[in-house]
Amino acid sequence: MKRSKHSLLIILILALQLLYPVCSMYYIHGDQNKNTKPQTKPASVSGGGYDMFNDNYSWIEIKDSGIRMSISNYDDSYDVIHLTSWNFEFYKKNFSRIYVSSNGWMSLTNLGDTNWLPGFIPSYNIENFGCIALLAEDLDPSYEGDIYYEFFGTSPNRYLVIEYYHVYDYYNLQNVGDFEVILKENGEITFQYKNVYHLEYFFPLIGIDYGDLANYNRFDPNLPISNLAITFEYDEMTSGSWDLNCEVNDEYVWKINKINNSAMQTVFGNNWEYDFGLLPGFNNDDKTKIKIKSILENTTHKTVTYDIWDWVEDDADFDLNPNKSESIAFLMKLSESNESNLLPHLIPYFMPTPIIPYLIRSNLSNIYYYFTYYNWAPIEILFDSVNSSSIYGYVEYNSEGILHYFDIIWSDDYASEKIFQFFVYLEENNLRIKTIPGFNFFHLAFFTIVALIGVVTYMKVKST
Repeated sequence: MKRSKHSLLIILILALQLLYPVCSMYYIHGDQNKNTKPQTKPASVSGGGYDMFNDNYSWIEIKDSGIRMSISNYDDSYDVIHLTSWNFEFYKKNFSRIYVSSNGWMSLTNLGDTNWLPGFIPSYNIENFGCIALLAEDLDPSYEGDIYYEFFGTSPNRYLVIEYYHVYDYYNLQNVGDFEVILKENGEITFQYKNVYHLEYFFPLIGIDYGDLANYNRFDPNLPISNLAITFEYDEMTSGSWDLNCEVNDEYVWKINKINNSAMQTVFGNNWEYDFGLLPGFNNDDKTKIKIKSILENTTHKTVTYDIWDWVEDDADFDLNPNKSESIAFLMKLSESNESNLLPHLIPYFMPTPIIPYLIRSNLSNIYYYFTYYNWAPIEILFDSVNSSSIYGYVEYNSEGILHYFDIIWSDDYASEKIFQFFVYLEENNLRIKTIPGFNFFHLAFFTIVALIGVVTYMKVKST
């Protein structure tokens, strides 16, 4: 019995010792790209920006006086309402167009798929930038229903009403109800629901979203609802939160896997390496390195200075001293961004995370024009309509905000060729490796000592 207890204790100690590196490896290589949605709450959920509250219901009927929108005839479509005499102020930014979806929501940016649906609120899904979700669901006005709009009032109290009248849903082909949004010149928003029926498989998304995970409002209704009014009044922006995961003395290594120098020079010119932010004169299988030198923060920016090592062959050592130093600035308050470009070149080695709201809210989407949940973005660089050829790329930043892949691809109607590939890889002592929270060198040493004691104890028990 005594020997069994000793054996059980030894097995437990050894298991802990073995599990430690396994847990650490999962933290490093595990599925870090999953975007977990916040838990749905029964009533309402709010971030910054607007205050949301129940208001006095006062339906404005416009089906007989308003303009019937063309999206009334289509499934999964959108139309544009132009504000010719006033701008709508949304999260302290002025907009002159409203992109109205047949699926019960509006976008003020038209960056993503306005035909379909926004992401969960809050989200940095691209459809959520400037999103007003009156009753977002898979509706089908082409089967039955109409969508109208009409302007009212005089300055400074002008407003726009958009009404969904007897619109049907796509799945059940049943009448969803009547609902409308009132967009006021001062930025106030009111949702009104004359009646919304409880339909099977019908789970509407209601709320507004700035798209930075910090400024949003979501209303979680209990269907059916009737004679309900919800108003959103602007209060104060909450600065979008992002992390700059790199730290002083962190080192990162990238490798060229594929390079067609002549093709790159033909497309981008002789100085393309400089424009991309790379030191010139490299070949296939060469590698370069950067090291974070300093991180300075002021009221508007975080400025990171880093050293760059010249290219060497993959199996060679880097020189002791770097060949160049560069700096890159990241805006602190995304909600106040009016700058057109904050990046010095096409390839930033590292970015704040989450990356999508930073790029979009810093007005950098002219390069990275569409992101997925997995931090992939296509880059449309050149397109020749005469010869039906294009140069485009794909970029990926990992969950730490570190550039992971960068591909440049040439293609035409007949073939395609990858002419440039640039990716980060793990090299011992050159790329910062994190362990699971709470574990450090002392924990590792402790478990090692305990394991050694366990082994010695086991040998003694076995010998007796």
